[in-house]
Amino acid sequence: MDRQHRWLVGVLAGVAFGGGVSALGAGVALAASVAFVWCVGVALALRLNRYASDTTGFDTARWSGLASLVMLVPAMFGLLELPVSADLRLALGLLVVGTGFAGTQVGVATMVEREKEREEGSVSSGSPDATSASASDVAGNRD
Repeated sequence: MDRQHRWLVGVLAGVAFGGGVSALGAGVALAASVAFVWCVGVALALRLNRYASDTTGFDTARWSGLASLVMLVPAMFGLLELPVSADLRLALGLLVVGTGFAGTQVGVATMVEREKEREEGSVSSGSPDATSASASDVAGNRD
């Protein structure tokens, strides 16, 4: 999928989520925030899909699972005790999950770009630190 189509799908997802939140009676700022995080998250996920399609096994699955838990647990359980309507709670849950989803995609995109720079030789090869760690090191294969 080319860049324009990825962003088009992302914008459509953002409009759908933002519109849905707006229909629940949420304010403009909340609806726009939900639309933004889902637009960015979906567009980046479509861009990064080619890097994730060949990864299998526990080393990858554990991080994907943890990312899902970090997004879903606060959205499902952390918002239960808020003294707000169920509709607003749903809107806030979509914001929490969308923020986590988009944040995960931004993190993956950052590592993909860093790996590309390393392969092209534009990142210094000094002592091992956070800026020169390989993707497998960052993913936790250094245990």
